[in-house]
Amino acid sequence: MTKEDFAAKINGRDKENSPFLTEEEILQAKENGLVVIYGASDDLMEVDGALNDEADCYDGGEILIDKEGILPDEDQIEGEDAYSAYIKRKLKAEKIFAIWCTEEGFDWAYKTRIPHATFEMPDKKNDEHSVYCRGIVFELSSLN
Repeated sequence: MTKEDFAAKINGRDKENSPFLTEEEILQAKENGLVVIYGASDDLMEVDGALNDEADCYDGGEILIDKEGILPDEDQIEGEDAYSAYIKRKLKAEKIFAIWCTEEGFDWAYKTRIPHATFEMPDKKNDEHSVYCRGIVFELSSLN
C-alpha cells in the first residue's frame, strides 16, 4: 500500500473516531513502512504507524523527526554521549511544522519537505471550520 492509498483510505474520517486509526490500520501502516501524522485536541501532534509517538504543539510548533522517531528537545539531553548521539540525529532529521488555526478552513495542518500524501479529518460536530485537520502520510524510508 502506498502513502497515497493509505491517505485516501482514511480521508474524511471524523476526528471523533476513537481511536482515529484502528489496530488493523496501524498494523497495515507498519507493514508498509508508513507514518501517519494528525492533530489531536488543541495541543498534540499524533504519530502513528511505522513510528508511534506524540508531540506537544500547543498553538502550533515544529518537531524534528528521523527513523527513530521524534527527537527530544535539546535541553532534555543529559550527558556528553547522549548529546553527541542527539547532534548526529539532529543533522539528519527532517522538520514537520504543526500549523494551528492559521490555514483557512483547518484547525490543524502540517508542512514538511518530506514527500507525503494528505488526508482531511472533518469535525462533523463543528461548523466553524470546514475541516479539523489536514494530516499527512509519508514513507519511513524517506527519513534518514
